[in-house]
Amino acid sequence: MLVTTEGSYFGIILTGVVVLIFLGVLIYKLKFGRDSIEVNLRGKAYKRISDYADGDNATLVGTVDFLDKPLISPLTGYKCCMYRIEVYEDSDGDQQNLSSFKEEVIPFVIRNGKEAALVFTSQSLIDVNMDTVDQTGLFKGLSPKVESYILAQGVTTKGMLGFRKTFTVKEGLIERREKVAVTGYGHWRAASDYKIKTGSGKVLVIQSDGNNPVYISDALTALRPFKR
Repeated sequence: MLVTTEGSYFGIILTGVVVLIFLGVLIYKLKFGRDSIEVNLRGKAYKRISDYADGDNATLVGTVDFLDKPLISPLTGYKCCMYRIEVYEDSDGDQQNLSSFKEEVIPFVIRNGKEAALVFTSQSLIDVNMDTVDQTGLFKGLSPKVESYILAQGVTTKGMLGFRKTFTVKEGLIERREKVAVTGYGHWRAASDYKIKTGSGKVLVIQSDGNNPVYISDALTALRPFKR
């Protein structure tokens, strides 16, 4: 006879809870995290802008152009339509803790051929290549501009005894003339409504449908999809 104790019931329930939490985290990452960007862009067949049917949800690759006045990156001062800044505080060993994160993005235009697409970014997930712009060392502090930025984010640069903390500061940009991949729902509109010049007089407006975000990436894995 199989005897089930109270402890074994508790163990089964605990195991079930752990599995559900794991699945929940996995589903969240695949839908909303950076992993979801790779899932939705990597290796996908892409269309030329001119081949989009109204209401299509597809992937295209094109060259970035500005729609209006561009953003200016706070650290490098480059003109862009998107920047992300990550400040990592180095701890013991090789571990780095994210101390500050800032991202700003505005609508932008991408072009391939004679046509253009306008990408609205209010509901978007972006995977951008990050470059190290400053890093502290044994005898090297942060540049005044970077340190001023970090302090403005509410991050202290010195420890309790006044010793300098060690940081790695990274920045990612999407700039004009850069190639990006975009997946989203597109609808054709009159290009004159947005003061955009195209060969057909129409512009493809790409945006979220309210349930699915627009996926944007400048990663090489996203820029090398299978052509149709």
